[in-house]
Amino acid sequence: MTEQEAQEFATLEAEQEETAAETASQTTQKEKQETKAATGNQQALALKTVGNRPVSGGKLQIFGTFRTMGGDRPILASHLDVVETFRTMGGERPIFAAELPTVGNFYSSGSRPIGASKLKISENYSNFGNRPIASNQIDDPTMLMGYID
Repeated sequence: MTEQEAQEFATLEAEQEETAAETASQTTQKEKQETKAATGNQQALALKTVGNRPVSGGKLQIFGTFRTMGGDRPILASHLDVVETFRTMGGERPIFAAELPTVGNFYSSGSRPIGASKLKISENYSNFGNRPIASNQIDDPTMLMGYID
């Protein structure tokens, strides 16, 4: 083996070692991207990252999970007050306490609240699919035009 061949062989060997080291480094970085479970919460999920974007920081408070056709989905703890639930094809759905003023219910695909507002309804067109249509007459057009550039 000539000196030149020996040097080429040594260079090739060094390149292979560098490639192996880079692969190991990338694997380590990928493992570091996995977030750890939130401390102190036994039901917290360890979530991964997608590319360089985290799916979660791992500090979410998980209340529980529910099973769907797509797999288990987390239920996050929240400060919202659940006053009731109702069952749909998608499963149990919460009804949260709110201070939204209502004047009645509309029954289309289930009971839906009718919110109280100052909207003026045009009597001529109120039966279009039994849905109200607001009048084009507005109270203060000058104020609203101030928002247009």
